[in-house]
Amino acid sequence: MHEHKNAVRHPMDLVAHAIKPENGERFMGAQRAAAKSHHGGFIPDLVILRFYLPSSDGLPVTRTYDVKMVGYSEKYYRASIPRRRAVDIRAAKVPADYETKARKVGAEYNGWPYQRGGPPGPVLTLLRSLPPVTGLGVGFAGEFSRDVGRFISAVAEKGAVVPERFGCCHGSDQARGVIASFVRRAFGRTSLRGVARIRQGTLAAILGGATRADSFADGGMAGAENTWDASGGHVHGGAPPQM
Repeated sequence: MHEHKNAVRHPMDLVAHAIKPENGERFMGAQRAAAKSHHGGFIPDLVILRFYLPSSDGLPVTRTYDVKMVGYSEKYYRASIPRRRAVDIRAAKVPADYETKARKVGAEYNGWPYQRGGPPGPVLTLLRSLPPVTGLGVGFAGEFSRDVGRFISAVAEKGAVVPERFGCCHGSDQARGVIASFVRRAFGRTSLRGVARIRQGTLAAILGGATRADSFADGGMAGAENTWDASGGHVHGGAPPQM
């Protein structure tokens, strides 16, 4: 788990409080194993706690994000779907993905019957009480989903409160542009590295029998462990996007 002030990467205890005490250590052990193997688990990519934005009237907000990279497949890239829409479609599935995960975790660790559309158990109830998980979609060509643009705008808005920190002597408006440009470039570079690693790992698996975990052994994009679609911390409780 990597933490910096109010930002937490890969929080593993998002729903730990809803797990039966006698199964808590087993659950956290499975979470640690999932984080180590870059596969599975109930682990979003980033949680920002006490995120103060001018637009929130001085009230803190919490944002939870999960990056999803989309491989080239007919599931998302069809002639009837514009390329930019593919990543939005994948990103929009993230909240439902987490609800499904919550039901499965509740069944495995709490004995709550797994039933789609059935009454929510403690794990799903806790998840629904938290801020929803927002998907940040990245396509095979490095294109971004709309929520990436909103994420960049929020970071720029936050940073522009103290423009001097970024050497912007003309105030917050200039700072917003400078910060947004920097974040867009940084996110783009990271995304494309993740795309390249996924392609390399997939090619290696096809040609030499390498595993997906092998392809991420030297680290990679946050969230790459659960983002390949071949067919398509500590918390309680391309093309630039069109903005």
